[in-house]
Amino acid sequence: MLSRPQAGSTAPYEVWKYTRVRARKFVFYDVTRFGNYVLIWTDERRESSRPNWRDLLGPEAVEDVQRF
Repeated sequence: MLSRPQAGSTAPYEVWKYTRVRARKFVFYDVTRFGNYVLIWTDERRESSRPNWRDLLGPEAVEDVQRF
């Protein structure tokens, strides 16, 4: 798990990576900044993702997610 606290104007987010059977990533974003994380992106086709998830995180965080 990768956990990033709030930094400036960027809200906190977490990336969960599962490696058993098929590797999958799930990105959760704290929209309210009160610890209420919601799923905004995953590479699991059975789950929905927000089309604007990259805009919510910003370019540095997106790179962070991709490297993880």
